[in-house]
Amino acid sequence: MRAYYINLASRTDRREAIERQLSALGLISERVEAVLFENMPARLQARFTAKMKIGQREFSTTASHLAAYGRFLATGDRYALIVEDDVVLSTALPGFLAALEAHSETIDLLRLETFGNPQQLSTQPLESMDGYGLHSLHGWAWGAAAYVVSRDAARRLSTSEQTLGGAIDRVLYRPNRMHIEPLVRRQLIPALAIQQDRMPGAIWGGDSDLKAARTAMIAAHKPGWRLRIADFAENEVRIGLASTIHRLLGRSTKRDVPFRPE
Repeated sequence: MRAYYINLASRTDRREAIERQLSALGLISERVEAVLFENMPARLQARFTAKMKIGQREFSTTASHLAAYGRFLATGDRYALIVEDDVVLSTALPGFLAALEAHSETIDLLRLETFGNPQQLSTQPLESMDGYGLHSLHGWAWGAAAYVVSRDAARRLSTSEQTLGGAIDRVLYRPNRMHIEPLVRRQLIPALAIQQDRMPGAIWGGDSDLKAARTAMIAAHKPGWRLRIADFAENEVRIGLASTIHRLLGRSTKRDVPFRPE
């Protein structure tokens, strides 16, 4: 399985670090230049309006993942591994990826990472693979630093008009995103990836190119009542209420997702 890693040209330190990891794991990889808002085509910049609920940097990050999908779709491969350049990968990852490629059923999105906080997942794994549990997602899942995407999911995400309307992790993992349904989404347990700033003892966002822009956007963002109602309907009704019902029915539970380093 080919890996596509997203990297800003200015972050040569991160490029060297992720290339060392991927090489040590024996994974074939391609660098994908991270998209900067100011370098986007005018048609994409026009999509970004005052009504957008995400900042320019988050908008650019989503566009960067779409660029990775484009490279993937130019091949005949069944799956692609998408990673960001600040991720820590388990030495067990290559063995699992080989098992996934040999699996007969297609999984559209497989989240490989843990964010280090409790996540609402199916009470039991829907299936097991190579000693790992594959759970369905029933709530929010933050982070898009390491995941496997199928060919069909990459195509559908790339052609959906609504993909660029949200931060990439929300597009990929929030349930009830009807514009890209139905996609088979799973969380791997134990996880085989974690962002560097989520490692024990690390400072969250300490080396993040996104954190400062996101913090400034949140501080300046004062949504109108229409956006507040829309946010409430999506977060508390479409997602929150459904998640609560799933918990009451015993279909899901909140649990930690451990990282397996090797």
